[in-house]
Amino acid sequence: MGSLWLQNLVGFQLSEDEMKDIPYPKVELNTHVTFKCVQVFGIFGTALGPLVALLNPKKRNVQALISSSTKFGKYGVILGCFLGPAMTFARLNSINASDESIYDRCYRLRYNRNQVKVDRGFVFGATSGVVLFPLIFKKCPIFGGLTGMTLGVISAVVYNANIAK
Repeated sequence: MGSLWLQNLVGFQLSEDEMKDIPYPKVELNTHVTFKCVQVFGIFGTALGPLVALLNPKKRNVQALISSSTKFGKYGVILGCFLGPAMTFARLNSINASDESIYDRCYRLRYNRNQVKVDRGFVFGATSGVVLFPLIFKKCPIFGGLTGMTLGVISAVVYNANIAK
């Protein structure tokens, strides 16, 4: 992958030659699928945690909701980290993907600005949540990362659907 992938993620404008420079397309595709799995399962777990806590009358307080959200969200992220590579491997083997088709998919993903915005929201939201949440609220950085990730992804999706052209 390398710095060009990271520059594209951060928002730098890359030339056509730089966009074509994909040294490790399988790693880049695996990273993309893993990002998506972590986003889906992490957000699902973060949202599911409070619902499970609300079912127990003894855990209907803010601390229990945060604890449950953190627990389920953390397990969702871990599940996504394992399922992403497994799904990539299974899919590439099931369709006998050629190196050219993998390269082409990575090239199209780099140009998909809406997809890059969602990944950017995911990375920046999670990072800022881990760093800022404990400083502001004196709470667990994992919960901050999960909250930041969720807000970053949702914000990017809403932006793509309503503002971006």
